[in-house]
Amino acid sequence: GREREFFQSQPAYADLSNTGTTFLAEKLSVHLINEIMKNLPSISSYIDQNVAKLEKELKALGGDVNYGRGSMLHLILTLCRKLEEAFAKIVDGKKDGGERILEVFEIKLKEAIQKLPFQKILTLKNVQQVVNEADGYQPHIIAPENGYRRLIETGLELLRDPAFSTIEMVHQIMKQIVTMA
Repeated sequence: GREREFFQSQPAYADLSNTGTTFLAEKLSVHLINEIMKNLPSISSYIDQNVAKLEKELKALGGDVNYGRGSMLHLILTLCRKLEEAFAKIVDGKKDGGERILEVFEIKLKEAIQKLPFQKILTLKNVQQVVNEADGYQPHIIAPENGYRRLIETGLELLRDPAFSTIEMVHQIMKQIVTMA
């Protein structure tokens, strides 16, 4: 093309054969291939190391997954069983699992309930007032159901915060157990 014509028409370049983009492209291609060949062993080694590392990680996670639906279901159930076994082992163990959950119920919940003001709800004056307001001031032949119901609801309302707190503490412990499993 025009580039070749230019170099051949110029006296300084006419007798040179190493001019133009074609020559440059060939020269750079040869250089690139030589560099790749020179670095190929280290690139191959790097790939092999990473493949080996990933295969080891895959094996630790349960091995290769067959892509059939039955195989995947089997793998999932196997992993769930292993998690359940590890979880049960930790929960049945002392300090890491079951003992901490038991402490939440036997100590922390018990202490929280003991701090609740049930005495205020169950004073004779309050019970009479709640029963009279709920069922009226007539004498009762049968137990004053609405009044008792209100007393029970008030007591249950007091238990709400300690119960939710207990649930949250047990939830945190169980999340830690799953992480350990």
